Amino acid sequence: MDGKNLESIKEKIKFFSEMVKLGVFISIAVGSGAAGLLLNLNSKIKVLLFFTALLILISSVLFSLTSFLKTLESLKKLEHVENE
Repeated sequence: MDGKNLESIKEKIKFFSEMVKLGVFISIAVGSGAAGLLLNLNSKIKVLLFFTALLILISSVLFSLTSFLKTLESLKKLEHVENE
């Protein structure tokens, strides 16, 4: 394989790794906010915000997971290219 393809795979790995970090950060931030809301659900707006935070939390966890799986896939491609 040429060096251009190898560099492209390395850049994808860096990109997806950063996306995993971002997703984990968002999950922690939103999760802690949701926990704070859960401790004080005394109005309708707080209940609405809590369920919105749960939706965002689930989305960010799925985003992190898919980015992690894409990182692993790119690592396998890199390993395959380097072994050729």
